[in-house]
Amino acid sequence: MKMDGVPGHTVSHGVGGKAFRVEDLPKDYVAFAERFYPDVIHDPEKTLAGG
Repeated sequence: MKMDGVPGHTVSHGVGGKAFRVEDLPKDYVAFAERFYPDVIHDPEKTLAGG
């Protein structure tokens, strides 16, 4: 946030859940992700490993 030297803090709130397999994700999310990030959907472990 580039706020060095400015006192304060941030607060956020999120709603969601965990999915441990691509098959557990909502179908519309997978369709969107496959369109723009096919490498992530087809091999998430490789993507997370930096490959």
